[in-house]
Amino acid sequence: MLYTAELPGRALKTDSYIMTLVVVLFLSSNVNALINMILHVYSSWSVDIRLDTIVTFAAMASIRKTGSGRWQAIIRRRGYRTISKTFPKRVLAVRWARQEEERIAELVLSPVADRVRLSELIEWYLREFTPRKRASQSETSHLRTVSRLLGDRPLSAITAEVVIGYVDERLDEGVGADTIRKELGKLSVVFDAGIALKGVDLPANPVARAKSILRVTKTLVPGVRRDRRPTRRELEILYESRIGSLIEFAVETAMRRGELARMTLSDVNGNALFVRETKTDRPRVVPLSSRAVEIINGVDCDSDDEPLWGMKPDSITQAFERICSSAGIVDLRFHDLRHEGTSRLFERGLSIEEVALITGHENWSSLKRYTHIDPLALVKKL
Repeated sequence: MLYTAELPGRALKTDSYIMTLVVVLFLSSNVNALINMILHVYSSWSVDIRLDTIVTFAAMASIRKTGSGRWQAIIRRRGYRTISKTFPKRVLAVRWARQEEERIAELVLSPVADRVRLSELIEWYLREFTPRKRASQSETSHLRTVSRLLGDRPLSAITAEVVIGYVDERLDEGVGADTIRKELGKLSVVFDAGIALKGVDLPANPVARAKSILRVTKTLVPGVRRDRRPTRRELEILYESRIGSLIEFAVETAMRRGELARMTLSDVNGNALFVRETKTDRPRVVPLSSRAVEIINGVDCDSDDEPLWGMKPDSITQAFERICSSAGIVDLRFHDLRHEGTSRLFERGLSIEEVALITGHENWSSLKRYTHIDPLALVKKL
């Protein structure tokens, strides 16, 4: 917002002063003080200045007389929609225009965190960063959920207390702690990006503060880890299904669903499979068992560079769920096949380091959830 003055006969001499006032534009949050400063600057020129000639430059108001004899005030400002209002008298139009200019000035000069809503920051992040990620769909879902409940609030109103209240509300809805932790993790990244890249003037990330409190109060205790492994009979049924080869290969390699969907024949070299894109963004080589090689050799594929299984990740999950439903297999997920394959690697006597190299786990402690070893396999070793 830049205030200037109408100085008859001296307009050509105001440029340097206007450049000085542009600096003040971003430093002053007091419109009246800014006007007084302008008047003080120009007073040295010994010219008559009337307060009613002061107009806004960035939010310029124009007053015009309509054909019906009424007076219309129109305010235009870049980045805002044009607003107008008609009055029976000119003085009323001028008064309204000044009030609106004051309001716009306060809005423009207010901190970013007071002006921007959380929903706007989330949409910016979803537009600029999420499309680059392989897990863009799940990230979009998590952030849209947060936006639905908190999006109308300005960023300055998102405090640690508000975040904790969000957690309580989600828990009341019956949402699991693991899901809520993922939502908070995504939201925290959005705030970090906003603070670093969009000038969001917050003293700290409110989600980080809330998470430290939630950790101390143990509000979001980890959920019970799944230890579901398919039975021998369930595997027999699954292996005989339409996608039986894919299911058996998933167990043999303990690969992730997305990795399976992207693999091609050109990635296979003898008994090794090169996984180019992984969850951790670190390519790895998966050693293939003789059975895994047999499965690959039995798959018909038109091109070595086309996805071997011809299915997208979501399509794999949907097909797996339909098979389980028709076969009466309860509470078994496709990801449980990775759990099964990883557990089998431990049962074969591989060390945790060796298993991590095959499965792509960067955090060895996370492998503890996969080591639900069959006691009968240990009996054989003893």
